[in-house]
Amino acid sequence: MTQHLQTQPRSGRTAITGSTGFVGRHLMSRMIEKGSDVTLLVQDARKCPAGWRDNPHIHIVQTGPLEQADDLCEALRDAATVIHLGGLAHVKSAEAARFMAANAEGTERLAAASARVGVKTFVHLSSIAAITENAASGTISEATPARPGGPYGQSKQAAERHVSALAAQGIFAASLRPPLVVGADAPGNWRTLQQLALSGAPLPFGNTSNRRAYIGVDTLVEMLDLLSAHEWGSDKSGDYCIANVEKLSLTQVLSLLRQAMGKRRALFSVPSRLLIAPLVLLGQRRITQSLFGDLDIDSRRFRDTFAFSEARGIREEIHKSGYEFALNAPA
Repeated sequence: MTQHLQTQPRSGRTAITGSTGFVGRHLMSRMIEKGSDVTLLVQDARKCPAGWRDNPHIHIVQTGPLEQADDLCEALRDAATVIHLGGLAHVKSAEAARFMAANAEGTERLAAASARVGVKTFVHLSSIAAITENAASGTISEATPARPGGPYGQSKQAAERHVSALAAQGIFAASLRPPLVVGADAPGNWRTLQQLALSGAPLPFGNTSNRRAYIGVDTLVEMLDLLSAHEWGSDKSGDYCIANVEKLSLTQVLSLLRQAMGKRRALFSVPSRLLIAPLVLLGQRRITQSLFGDLDIDSRRFRDTFAFSEARGIREEIHKSGYEFALNAPA
């Protein structure tokens, strides 16, 4: 349970980008439950649920792509807080320039407009890819030298620099760097893992002993809500590595998912080196890193700075994710 520091509750509207995405949908559930006044900056207003359009606490502004938007100051006119979740991810074939435009240039425009209208809090959802690839030796923290994971990571690193510049103007500005986010409706690699687990097919991952950090979407939303709901001094600005505390192996993750889905464990043991070599030869280095590599993230700086402790551990988040994924899967 989160124990707040001695801070004042934040007043004023909260502007959110990326509200129709995976994390955005979960954050909006929290905002609606609280009755918060929010402004949604969206590329296409038709993607917003009807319940949002009919909610008097929600103001929807269609901006198109942020990197092309010219009227962001007007959209942010009444905002005290910005939560920037928008951007480009999970597009394997995207060119580096497309990532840079959507993630770095879009953030630059949003940050500049936020400063002009007097926003006090700016929270940016970055990625651990801004400083490391899918696997890394040793523990990853804010002190880790940045080696971004490909064009996506490079674009997130560039976006973080635009956010950091806001702190010099007296704005609390934070970039959060999560690893793979766990949730039943998550896209990308987590969806693939859930599909593998739900298949019930015997899988050769019975003795994979790697250690990887994950973060549940409920934990991530709790962190975003904590930062946006209270007033923090600009001295607490910065880039923060975040994750649930416990690290798990691929074997543990699949076992937890199958247990939640009511499936047999059905994992048999094959030496990892025999599985890795073919994948590398087939050009699947990133997938290989995600499956078999270590990713140990130290999130103590965030927890200490904001007196945060997770309400749910990662095992509970995975169980919830697997149960809901199986419940909503087509028959």
